[in-house]
Amino acid sequence: MKRKLFFILFFLFILNASAQNQNSKNTKTSESKVSQKNIKSSKNNEYNQNMNVELQKEPMYPQGEKALYEYFYYNIKYSDEAKAKKINGEVIVSFDVAIDSTLKNIQIFKRVGFGIDEEIIRLLKPLKYAPAIQNDVPVKMNVVITVPVRADH
Repeated sequence: MKRKLFFILFFLFILNASAQNQNSKNTKTSESKVSQKNIKSSKNNEYNQNMNVELQKEPMYPQGEKALYEYFYYNIKYSDEAKAKKINGEVIVSFDVAIDSTLKNIQIFKRVGFGIDEEIIRLLKPLKYAPAIQNDVPVKMNVVITVPVRADH
């Protein structure tokens, strides 16, 4: 009797293992098909992502970075106190370039004081920047620049 029970359990075990093995093969086949689709989809996404990178342009000052810094250098009006103390340093300023090329939300992150921070804001307000471009569409984007300050010249 114990032998019959053993053989029945053994037979059920083998049958169960065989069914699991068959199910595993079917799952692997369907996973392989899904995986191949994902690879193709992934390649398309990689291609599209690379295209987005190529199509994206950062906001920029149209005359170039050198011209922007020359604009600050020649147009900053230092207060008498800043000149007397020969203030040197840098002002870090953040602003949004709107899709209409105007500068919005101008904020100073690092100040030097003596009215210089306000002077930099005054000089930034009338400037026009080329807006950022993503997928051939102008978009608003934040810019952070560092403006050198030399009140000793």
